[in-house]
Amino acid sequence: MSENFPIKEFPYGAPAPTSATASPLPTQTPTMTPTPTPTMTPAPPVVPIPPCLQGTNECNIITIFPMSVSCQVTQPSTSNSSDGSSTLIITGGTPPYTILWDNLNIGQTIYNLGPGTYTATIIDYYGDFTAKTSCVLFGPTPTPTMTPTPSPTTPFVEYNLCFKIPKILFAVTFIPNGIKNGKPSWTGTTGSQDYEIVWSAATNQWVVDPTPLNNTYVLNNNSSYPPINNWSVLGAPIPPPTVTIGSCPPPPFGKSMLDLLGDPVPTEILLNVSKNDPSCGCDGGIILFGDGGTPPYSYSINGGLSYRNIPIFDNLCGGIYTPTVMDSNGFMSTTNITLNQPSNPVTYTVTLNTTSTIIQNTGTQLTKEYTTLVNVTPPLENGVTLIFDLSHTNIFKTSPNTGSTTNITSSILYKNGLAESISSTGMTEGTAFNTFAGCQGNIINIVSTNDTWQGLQITNSDTLLLVTTTTVIKNEDINCYVGTSDETYSVTNLSLQGCGCCNVIGG
Repeated sequence: MSENFPIKEFPYGAPAPTSATASPLPTQTPTMTPTPTPTMTPAPPVVPIPPCLQGTNECNIITIFPMSVSCQVTQPSTSNSSDGSSTLIITGGTPPYTILWDNLNIGQTIYNLGPGTYTATIIDYYGDFTAKTSCVLFGPTPTPTMTPTPSPTTPFVEYNLCFKIPKILFAVTFIPNGIKNGKPSWTGTTGSQDYEIVWSAATNQWVVDPTPLNNTYVLNNNSSYPPINNWSVLGAPIPPPTVTIGSCPPPPFGKSMLDLLGDPVPTEILLNVSKNDPSCGCDGGIILFGDGGTPPYSYSINGGLSYRNIPIFDNLCGGIYTPTVMDSNGFMSTTNITLNQPSNPVTYTVTLNTTSTIIQNTGTQLTKEYTTLVNVTPPLENGVTLIFDLSHTNIFKTSPNTGSTTNITSSILYKNGLAESISSTGMTEGTAFNTFAGCQGNIINIVSTNDTWQGLQITNSDTLLLVTTTTVIKNEDINCYVGTSDETYSVTNLSLQGCGCCNVIGG
């Protein structure tokens, strides 16, 4: 807002989108080719694959590039150090990805890590794919004193391994794949996914890579060969894997893989909620974490009235919300959460206080000095900076002639007693008609001069004072004489820095 202080030196003299219906495609009748009748004994009838194993969804959409996530870690230098790091290697889905670590970091790489497990949730751009993985960092272990042992005279005996995890219908035959990290390794494939059983020299354990179940570790701390006993799944409440020497047998006729492997995946779904209370207005946030059930998940904060694929909700006001997570089978988990109301924001008001003093008045010459002080109410708090532009405008009018009056004006802005440079100056000219009786035919010449100081910054310890000196000289003593000089001041482009919850206005 502007502060105006007019001073008259001499009085006037005496296409919305449209719905399209898809035409059904004509059904083509396949040409049948006769098949020779085999002479061998007819094979037993093919048992239909249960719907839970067919891998098609309601929309018959084929996912060509599913999202895959793995960890690339730098171990801490000691067990008490925090100089480790972890980077997510993400493939598939549609970038850019939304990443949220359990320590609330959002980058693809996190640093300054000590030994521990760090879990991240990754969502692709369209929300079609959600992945969750955990990266494990270990402190170095003392290097044991090695006792020389005789080198074996015979190589490892190679075995096929049948690896089963009942609750997730995982049954894979692993075949030998050479020596890695000083021990044998195996590879196996199910569907389009390749797996590997390998000895981890960093953690001194057998591992399955990648994990067959999101957010878990499938490992064996028993170093014996072959790795049959002591397997476990960390991160999921399911029975341990069973491993036997040999290939996994195909399902007998009349039995499905479901019969062989046991119960299906538990339908229980868990919901964890993280919140940020609003600090100023409606800048709060809620983040939902789904676990269990059958991904992908859908998320809601209004009790299931509407869902979205992204678990992050921001720009929230204080109040009660009902977070809900629903898995792909329709199982839900819900809770209530309250975002606390923020404190009332501080509003600063900036005003200009202008006073004038007559320096000289001879009847034909009048000189005045104007002092303008910038006031802030309430006073700025420590650490808060006010930024604004300050302008002074002199409006000079003379009639009936341009030389009837002479006007001289100048301004100096002092900050803490030191002069500030003017950022810009400008001048405009115009005319108007004299409205006094007997003078209506006279032209009033108008000249506006503007001085602006841009980007001024003050704190509660600064003082701004603008001093303007204006002299008006009457050159003609004639009828219909006009000679005035008006001064106006204004502050614009107000903003604040260093203030958590505040705003500023011009008074």
